[in-house]
Amino acid sequence: MSDFRSSSCNPNSSSSSNKNSDHLTPPPPWEVVVLVSQYLDSKTLTIASCVCKSWFISMSSDQLWKPLCFTHYPSLSSLYHHHHYNYPTTTTTTTTATTLSYRRLYALGHISSKLRRLRNPSIPRISLNHLIFAVDIFNGNSDHIFTLGKAGDDLIRFNNNGVFHFDVDVDFDDDDDDVSRSSTVEMWSGEMMRVTWSIVMKGWRGVFMVMDCTGSGGMSVGGGGERWFSEELPSSPGCCCCCSSNYSKNCERSGLVAELGLGFSSIDGNTTTGSEGEEEVKMRRVEKVRMGVLSVGSWRYTSLNDALLYFQHFLLPSNL
Repeated sequence: MSDFRSSSCNPNSSSSSNKNSDHLTPPPPWEVVVLVSQYLDSKTLTIASCVCKSWFISMSSDQLWKPLCFTHYPSLSSLYHHHHYNYPTTTTTTTTATTLSYRRLYALGHISSKLRRLRNPSIPRISLNHLIFAVDIFNGNSDHIFTLGKAGDDLIRFNNNGVFHFDVDVDFDDDDDDVSRSSTVEMWSGEMMRVTWSIVMKGWRGVFMVMDCTGSGGMSVGGGGERWFSEELPSSPGCCCCCSSNYSKNCERSGLVAELGLGFSSIDGNTTTGSEGEEEVKMRRVEKVRMGVLSVGSWRYTSLNDALLYFQHFLLPSNL
């Protein structure tokens, strides 16, 4: 009776008994955690290792992380495995192998790939709207025979594929706002010419000569014919890796080539023969100009943004 009274008068008796019963519940065997951990992904393993010190030790085991490393970063894991067992690091006191846990190796690979995805491509500070393209042609006697001035915003309609390459039809109408002047000239096959191509920032804030080339150019056959001139661009000041398609060696080369093509129209009734009857002379007139920048690495036209990133180093001195 007294026992009943004492128990009933004690309000904490039932709660204390429940607590005791909870404490008496045996925890799951530790082996279960070890077995389950073998089926966890990298994210879950990382979270589980933050529970306590014992879990951290268990979840950081090379036995768990080595398969994940070889699955997600096989080349990195193979390189480490080969270096670890074949090229030990030599110190002044002893020779030991460089130790690195596979958990740490996985973290290095994961961070590097994530940083690469997060890296935003450089955006040029100039656009075609800021530029004017000027082309001049001189014959072998240094006589000026052609001038073309084209605003960059007019070239946008000639570019629909995102690369720095433009085909411009020369228009000599009096109402045209562009500067276009051409003389009808006699042209021998293989005759030397001088072509210059400059890019001007509107407001004359900067001028960069893209090409100053003298030669006969590559001649195409058919129609009025075309001549192609190319010249490697110099390395950009203060930056030898200004664009993704760049291929430079010791900052001496830009890895970019400027290309200028001239399309000529023949004038009927003006075909003659040289004094020895060996070469044909035709009266021609420039009717098309092709401008582009090629990447040496891929030998394709570079992207518009890459070309603008390169040119802005010359046109915007403050960019340095």
